[in-house]
Amino acid sequence: MQLLKNTKRKKEFRNNDRTAYEIAKKYNYLEKFTWLKHGLKKWDYNSTFNEAKKYKTSGEFQKNAPGAYSAASKHKWLKDYTWLNTESIPSKRRIWTYQKTYKEAKKYKTLYDFRTKSPNAYNTSIKYKWLKDYTWLIRKRK
Repeated sequence: MQLLKNTKRKKEFRNNDRTAYEIAKKYNYLEKFTWLKHGLKKWDYNSTFNEAKKYKTSGEFQKNAPGAYSAASKHKWLKDYTWLNTESIPSKRRIWTYQKTYKEAKKYKTLYDFRTKSPNAYNTSIKYKWLKDYTWLIRKRK
């Protein structure tokens, strides 16, 4: 019982002693173990709304309270948070066109730098065989 008292969460109890956890669950002892926290917070409309009030942008909200943001997004409550600036949310995926990769490659002198500092642009250039056009890139390191 002492080992169990050192456990704070149900998940931890279950992971440490699966058999004891299953017995406690079967005989409804888990509810009597009041020191066990029952896991993650359940986000409802009011709690996500209050959490969102702490932030100015959707990006900040998403970064600092991912659980609340996820619940608000899932239930389509984000539209109610009119004070959140949604324009500052960065795009998760950047589309690399020929012009963008060319411009990105222009920032570097060596192929090695281009490959290590901008791997997505480099990989796109490889895929579409655009590297031959980047003649200024030094191919071998000295």
